[in-house]
Amino acid sequence: YGEDAFCLAYEESCGYVVKSSYCDKDGIYATKLLCEIAEQFKVQNKTLIDYLDDIYESVGYTCSLSDCVMFSGANSKQKLNETVENLRKNPLKSVNNYKITEIIDYFYDNTGLPKQNFLEYKAGNLKFILRPSGTEPKFKIYLFLKEDKSIAIDKAKEIMNEIKELLK
Repeated sequence: YGEDAFCLAYEESCGYVVKSSYCDKDGIYATKLLCEIAEQFKVQNKTLIDYLDDIYESVGYTCSLSDCVMFSGANSKQKLNETVENLRKNPLKSVNNYKITEIIDYFYDNTGLPKQNFLEYKAGNLKFILRPSGTEPKFKIYLFLKEDKSIAIDKAKEIMNEIKELLK
């Protein structure tokens, strides 16, 4: 709790902040720490990949992908808004043989978080978020699949492609 509880923050396109006392989102301090960790593992004849594989073995492997669906034309923003409203009125029931078990609408549901215009879908070991861009006529898609590492990436790509087709 308190300041000592801060662990890690990041933004997918901007870098990492490791400690609240280091305002470095370019990842320089995070890189320094990663080098120190690598040095510790080298003494144990392990690589960072070995360590990552140990983590996967302990907690499982989660593949994450992000992509988007662009809307084009003079009424592209209107098409995007209509698609969002259609998803709210007629939620997806399944995707790639995964039955949707939970949908959270962060704009209307009482999550305790600030209202945001995005939908989160859960289906067993699959979770994906659909978020219309606030600045461009596109849907952003964030997908997370907890699966055996040997098939996770291919399966996640297959699911992503299906979601993209459903949004067109």
